[in-house]
Parts: sequence; C-alpha cells; structure tokens
Amino acid sequence: QVQAPELTKTEPSQESLNSPDNQLKADESAPLKFNLSSASISIEDKQNIWKTEQERQQLSQTNQDLEDAKTQLELERLKDRDLAAAGRVRDHAAELADILRRYIERRFGVEAMEKTTLELADSMRGQGLDRTFIDRTRTLLERVDLVKFAKEEPTRADLEATERAVLALVDEATPKEPQAGKDA
Repeated sequence: QVQAPELTKTEPSQESLNSPDNQLKADESAPLKFNLSSASISIEDKQNIWKTEQERQQLSQTNQDLEDAKTQLELERLKDRDLAAAGRVRDHAAELADILRRYIERRFGVEAMEKTTLELADSMRGQGLDRTFIDRTRTLLERVDLVKFAKEEPTRADLEATERAVLALVDEATPKEPQAGKDA
C-alpha cells in the first residue's frame, strides 16, 4: 500500500512573502509551505509503478491493434465499394491514399492528411520510424499521386496490388507476439 509523504505545515517568513516568486493577490489567503523531505519510494511503490507501466504498454498495444484492425476494415470496405469498376479510378486511388494517411496519423501520431508525400516522409523520419517503412509508404503514396494528379490510368490489377501493399505495410508495422516455445 502506498503511503503519503509526511507533510508538516510551516509558517512563511515575512521575507518569503515579499519575494517576487511568492506575491499574494489581495483575495488569496496566506500560503502554506510543506516539508516533503521525508518522501521516499518503497519497493512496493516501485513494483506498483512497474505494473502501471506494463499496463500502459498493454493498453498502447491494444490501441495499436485497434488502429490496425480499423485500417484493415477500411480497406475491405473500399474493396467492396469497387469504385474502379464504376469508372471512378481516381476516387479509388484518393480513398486508398487517405486510408494510409489516416493510419499513419492514428498509429504513429504523425500529421499526414495535409502534407505532401515528401513532407510526410520527412515527418516520419523526424519521428524515427523505420526507414524501410518510410520508403515503402512514400513509394505507395507517389504511385497513388500519379493517379490522382497526373491522371495516370492504372489497371484493376495495379489497384489491387496497391491495396495489398497497403495492407502489407499495416501488417508489417504491427509487432508480432513471440510464438510459444521460441525465444523472443
């Protein structure tokens, strides 16, 4: 059980009351000073902090798993809408890029929606993300940019390959649990 440090009330000196760091407003009461010199962390406290950190990491992993699943669902919905078959290849490519950019924002905390592909790659480098992941992301977004802005006409197979590549990026960015019986 965590014990609170012992607090002792001491009256402030006139000198400390007049110091610039401790000016009182007319409506404030006299300040209380506490002696925290007896504060210490027990072994039990350290274990509780360690457990809290483990729980935070588990929660973070759960959130990452949810972001991965959300992105996979978005990709499935895009595939089901089959915009390319309706002649809306650019819409399909734009949505694919948006899915990847939203994933990067949610998963890594890198602002992605309002940046060019090169600006995004620079931001990802600044966050210390894996270089291979950044290069593959940049390549995919550049491929989609050609469809969106240069009016390149990809084949249905090209679009499906790009969808698979985005899904592979999401899958590869997800840390895998060590398999039972193998050293991690």
